[in-house]
Amino acid sequence: CAATEQIISTDGDIEAQLSDGEDILYTGFVSTSFSWAVTEHGEQALKITLEDRSTRLFAKPFISSGHHFFNSSADNAIRAVCASAGVSISSEAVSVPGTVTKLVDSSVSCREILTDMLYELGHAFYCDNLGELRFFKIDCTSVSGLPVLDKTKLYSSGSNVVSLSKKIRQFRSVRMTFQALGTATDYLVYRNATDQDESHPYCNLPLAPGEHFDGLEIYTAQEWAEETVDEFREDALIEACNAASESSIVGSNKIISVSNVRMVAEKGTDITASIVAAGGPYLKINAENTGSSTQAISRLDAYGSIVYEKSTEVIRTGVGGVTTDSLYTEELSYIHTRELATRHANLVNQ
Repeated sequence: CAATEQIISTDGDIEAQLSDGEDILYTGFVSTSFSWAVTEHGEQALKITLEDRSTRLFAKPFISSGHHFFNSSADNAIRAVCASAGVSISSEAVSVPGTVTKLVDSSVSCREILTDMLYELGHAFYCDNLGELRFFKIDCTSVSGLPVLDKTKLYSSGSNVVSLSKKIRQFRSVRMTFQALGTATDYLVYRNATDQDESHPYCNLPLAPGEHFDGLEIYTAQEWAEETVDEFREDALIEACNAASESSIVGSNKIISVSNVRMVAEKGTDITASIVAAGGPYLKINAENTGSSTQAISRLDAYGSIVYEKSTEVIRTGVGGVTTDSLYTEELSYIHTRELATRHANLVNQ
């Protein structure tokens, strides 16, 4: 900016670089907490703080609405987060190995996703002097032999004596919990059983002319028009379930993703219907009677490829037979394989 007034009056992000000749030392944004004052010499003095690009850009939500399901390599997930935040990844950035699986919604920021995911994968991120994202691997072998401060030791500073009032907790063992995942294809994840009886083995869902069904409620044409004109309205989401009651495959375990949805419907000729995936384990249903007489849906099923939580696995490392006071526990949310969980548990133990 050519003048102090421009910085003060600018509404929005101001990118800034700190340079020494041709060498770029730092790239970031002018902090919104800058201050200015008129000095006793009548000149404007501007105090500027530059903040890291990740501080500003990763604060935004990853998605504006709905749900997103990560089920890919860590590198692909990182690229998706950076694309959403508008952060460039350095060409010199190292690759982060591992596969991640996680369902997120619009309440989660890009920073939360990246920080938690990289933590479980044994890495951390930073922005280099060009403002581009890079990573470093957290790799230690031992922290044994370091001094432990406790309340029995006194430390003097000048004429003052400082006493620590609480002993620092020492963890001697680590227990990590993670969910091992399973998959199934062309699996029954939704079945409408409205007015099911011996004469209607699937369902009997009548729709009057112009009526809509969104999976939860039936709307008249006027009610539907009023609902859909509301720009803040969110579509009804139907969570995929073990509709086939096949305990040998899924049982009561939680389904976390459904894709490749295939609808099977038996209905009146003037009824249109669709069932589509809506992110993560959710489905979006829409049926409408476009005719002039009441017609019924006698079957409305959905099949899909699913990812579900198969079993709870536990990794233990460190000293065995310790009390719960010295046991550190953690539940992993991004990684779901024993290899990655063991590597993370050993790193945390160190």
